[in-house]
Amino acid sequence: VVDRFGPLPKPVKNLIQTVQLRWRAENVGFEKLKLKEDVMKGYVTVENNDAYFQSDRFGKVLQSVQANPKRYSIKEMKNKMVLTFKNVDTIEKGISVLNELA
Repeated sequence: VVDRFGPLPKPVKNLIQTVQLRWRAENVGFEKLKLKEDVMKGYVTVENNDAYFQSDRFGKVLQSVQANPKRYSIKEMKNKMVLTFKNVDTIEKGISVLNELA
């Protein structure tokens, strides 16, 4: 695309990075992801999701939360597990954080 049309405009780069962020969130096991005010939150439904909570993917998430309690927090709200990542102010940082978990 770049060789034919030149450098990508910032909104197009942001769109591509947003899609990459969503793919990585799905890879970690998140059903929903929010990035707002320097905080990123990943959501997983608790009901009927025993296979995920017994998987290696979730084990790696738990290890990361335990190793970085100032950076990550985890809690259950309204039948959803919410994993909060602090100091994530850009899409690039969100991708980096999720790469660590994946």
